[in-house]
Amino acid sequence: MRLSLNHKLSFFALLLIATGACTSSPSSPNDPGSGGNGGNGGSGGNGGGVVDDAGPGDADPPPNLSCASGDKTAFEKALIEMPADSWATAGEGALAGATATTFSAYCHTVQNPDLKLTSGCDAVVEGWGGAVTDGSRLFAWGGGHNDYGGNEVYVFDPASMTWSLVTQPSKLTAADLGTDPLEDGQPNSRHTYDGLAFLGDKNEILAWGGSTAPLGNSSQRTWRLDLGAAAWHLADPGDTLPAEAAGHFWMGTDYDPATGTVWTVDDLGLLKYSVAEDKWTKVNQNLGKRGGYKRGVFDARRSLFFAFGITYDQVGDPIVNVIDVKTDGGPEVTSEWPLVVPMAQGPGADIVPAEDAIYVWSGGAPLRIALATKTVAPVSADGAPSAACPQGTFGRWRYLKAYNVFILVNRAGEPVHFYKPSAACGPQP
Repeated sequence: MRLSLNHKLSFFALLLIATGACTSSPSSPNDPGSGGNGGNGGSGGNGGGVVDDAGPGDADPPPNLSCASGDKTAFEKALIEMPADSWATAGEGALAGATATTFSAYCHTVQNPDLKLTSGCDAVVEGWGGAVTDGSRLFAWGGGHNDYGGNEVYVFDPASMTWSLVTQPSKLTAADLGTDPLEDGQPNSRHTYDGLAFLGDKNEILAWGGSTAPLGNSSQRTWRLDLGAAAWHLADPGDTLPAEAAGHFWMGTDYDPATGTVWTVDDLGLLKYSVAEDKWTKVNQNLGKRGGYKRGVFDARRSLFFAFGITYDQVGDPIVNVIDVKTDGGPEVTSEWPLVVPMAQGPGADIVPAEDAIYVWSGGAPLRIALATKTVAPVSADGAPSAACPQGTFGRWRYLKAYNVFILVNRAGEPVHFYKPSAACGPQP
């Protein structure tokens, strides 16, 4: 479903409902829990929303408007007001006022032209590029190999629907590339894949591995970007990241803030990085069949780490590794999760904790994995890009808790897309 003014409940009407001016409303196909056109709501179809416990004669609960307080821009209001199970695109409909909505339109105004290599800054997105979110914005970093040598970090802010720079590109030439760090002390550009994690309690981005410019060499370095200071620093002073002969390219990564642990699965098996100790540990090498380019998702409720990917030969056979990380043993429990998740290489995936669901995107309709029931079902494809970037999506599909929407940066020349899993600010806490 595309976002349109005809489908929206006005922002101010939502506020009136939340403050008690109206305690119930007629159910509609887009109400969370009504099931919409999908019939069972929380498990997918076109219903999108989350099943509530209301009985047949009970009044619908008021919408959750916890994310709607305070001053909001018109764009923020539009995202909060999107109907459940719908798509919207920056620059269209209620988001029509957005300017420079494509990554490409912005990055070509700020890139270092001496580091364009073969593809230029579009490769930050389309050159196996990853991204992270702080819950309200999307931070993108990429490039690398022979595609692009610029190492600048970008951020997209839905409040203004604009891209901007977090860090400036190094003032170097292509002849200066090839080391990590570069001669100016900054990290080299790289295909980042899913080697990024947002350390929310530190307000930092962790980056590791990847295919560096200009030769594609795998990096053994671990970097942390302080977003407050907009400054990188080298992490892992003991060089504890285990070496991998084939390179660190096939990772799926996510962060557990409760334990301060970054979890990742790559060719070496299950690894963990302790933020407090600033070091890596190999936890479990005896994992079963693993996919190639992966995306990692941490389920805090169950202390499970999911790695989504397809076979290395890229023929499309899906692989989902599920690992119990409650203990350092990290036993694999994939056999207990018989999930069939059709996907492309480097799929997008992220969790909506309030729904207890993971949404996976590889083009068209996202797939909603209801974790409580271990079931998979498609949601709406109406308004979604029909195909994912061939070089993967990775972390460029992220859940923004601030607006209860997913953000998607698919191709550098496409506008930014948004998908709304449930109405307003999501299920009631």
